Amino acid sequence: MVTKIGVVIVNFLCADAVDERARRLGQSDFAVVVVDNSGEYNGAGTVVRPGANVGFGEACNIGVRSFHGDAPLICLHNPDVDVTPATLRELGRRVIGLSSPGVVAPALRTRDSFRSAGYHRPSLLREAMVTSREVRTTGNVSSKTAMSLLVPEIPTGRELIEVPRRFGSGALLMLHYDAFEAVGGFDPRYPLYAEDLDLWYRVAKTGRTVGFAPDLVVDHARAGGSPTGRATRTLLRWVGVELFAALNQRTWPMLRRVHRSGLKRLDVAETSVIDAVRSSWDARLDPIETAAAVRAVFEAGAMDPGLPA
Repeated sequence: MVTKIGVVIVNFLCADAVDERARRLGQSDFAVVVVDNSGEYNGAGTVVRPGANVGFGEACNIGVRSFHGDAPLICLHNPDVDVTPATLRELGRRVIGLSSPGVVAPALRTRDSFRSAGYHRPSLLREAMVTSREVRTTGNVSSKTAMSLLVPEIPTGRELIEVPRRFGSGALLMLHYDAFEAVGGFDPRYPLYAEDLDLWYRVAKTGRTVGFAPDLVVDHARAGGSPTGRATRTLLRWVGVELFAALNQRTWPMLRRVHRSGLKRLDVAETSVIDAVRSSWDARLDPIETAAAVRAVFEAGAMDPGLPA
């Protein structure tokens, strides 16, 4: 018996890329739901419109729950990822085969990197190194690449590996629906980055298996799923990392000092998002309040946070 797989794709000003993926998977008998954060998508799949840019995590929550539990397996699929139907089915098989099914992530291949076992959970030392690199090479280093600098790769050859202090990218994840619901899905307080880190961390804490399938490879265009500029994405990653630390590690004040130092040197044009973050930091708001300020900008209609205000 084939287990039903529901696919959730979030659209944000990238309708052509979403339609291509949704159409291809729909033709292979996957149930595809597109959550349209920017309101301009009219392509393949079942379309859900939240009516605002609610962010990636909350959009995924909306998409997952639109299946009403009818799909035991859920694939979260970014518009900038290419994956074969066979690979998705194999990922699903591996999740179902776990004694306590949680989340499985494939290997991610990009133009200049190969990540067989996800990304390293941030720490203060790592964040200091990453931030220094980000502000020097904003035009060349993506948020996810920067998060995993200096981490040796895990060799392939096994169907599933579990690696402490690593997490799978939300670019493509295969989850058991019950594991997703057990933790309440994504935390909607995250505006854009680190919600995958947070979800992985919380699912693992429930005792369910979270791991990597290093032999199953998908191609990731890296941040090709929205027009937001790299420097703005770097800043949004900082916001997400601080929020994760505030909720789970209580180390955010030290991270804030690192990030504020980096902001002075970050080559980024003024945008409504940048202004919201800078104002929040100047007012010494905590990461929960800062993230809320960024989400308010998104929901107020600043559909492209990478453009000038």
